[in-house]
Amino acid sequence: MTRRRSIWLLFGVLMLGTVAPGIRVVHAGSAHQVQEQAAGTHLYIMLLPGLCGYPGSDPYCKGNVNAQARAQSTFKTLSTALLHAHVTYTPLFFSYHVNQPQTYTVGDTHQSVARSVDALEAQLRSVRKRDSKATFDLVGHSLGGVVAASWAVSNGREYGLNSAGLLRYVNSIVTFDSPLRGISSRYLNPLVVRLLGGTVAYSLQPDSETIKEITFFSDSWWRNTGHLHSIANSADEIIPPPEALLGDRKLVLDGQCSRDLLFLRTCHGAVLADTTLNTFVACHWITTQYQCSPRPTPTPTRTPLPTSTPTPTVTPSPTHPPATPSPTATATATPTRTP
Repeated sequence: MTRRRSIWLLFGVLMLGTVAPGIRVVHAGSAHQVQEQAAGTHLYIMLLPGLCGYPGSDPYCKGNVNAQARAQSTFKTLSTALLHAHVTYTPLFFSYHVNQPQTYTVGDTHQSVARSVDALEAQLRSVRKRDSKATFDLVGHSLGGVVAASWAVSNGREYGLNSAGLLRYVNSIVTFDSPLRGISSRYLNPLVVRLLGGTVAYSLQPDSETIKEITFFSDSWWRNTGHLHSIANSADEIIPPPEALLGDRKLVLDGQCSRDLLFLRTCHGAVLADTTLNTFVACHWITTQYQCSPRPTPTPTRTPLPTSTPTPTVTPSPTHPPATPSPTATATATPTRTP
């Protein structure tokens, strides 16, 4: 790791969960952001924001964090893309608190990933309890993506003794800028641990049990069984692509980001405001029976009636009588059959 990367990490580690540059804050209950569940639809999309670096690190990271408002703000561009794609679903808003699904605190985001996994498990099981046909997509940014992936290889695969987990009801897991392979920092690990309060920082080390469990499974398993789609930004100074890509991968370059940390540009979270990228995610990775439906109906075109080619008129002369059409020229060609 270069000294430059270490400096970025020093400043940016506190900003892992901030709202992406350019994303407007959306208040809870915004009518065009929350799509009500339609009759016969059982797709639920769980939105998992990242870590609250410190109180006030984004507009919602203070006091009791409103889980719905923060998730809507973080994934505003994706929600708009889903709306335009006519994907019918019920949104779910992840809470880092095990027993309070509507709110959590900044400190709750600093807990171990294993405890956040328990919170996710409880919230998904609550949905399955009231809707036995529920299926899920999990969409996480930064730490939220690690929580989703860790859940998939633990509680998601097996729940209790000889009991299959809810992973079999998951269509897709999509991660934006998530350190699925851990945050590597041989210079700053002790400082990172101290700044983040210790527990979550240990969970994000490459040699932690959380990260080793995630990376134990091959890309093939993640693509075919875990249904993982990971997104990395080569301009991200906090979580570079080697730390973020696993399973089905998509690498982008979103370097036109505003100053998101004093006078610095980390570009961590810039992918969340990428309209083209989020439209791709909505239409290709968010799985429903009527994906990006209804599709545009082609406008029917009138089939023109066959017209005959006008025959030039030949004026007969006394020395040249009108030519008699050749039988060969007027014969209708017999179509050739294709074997």
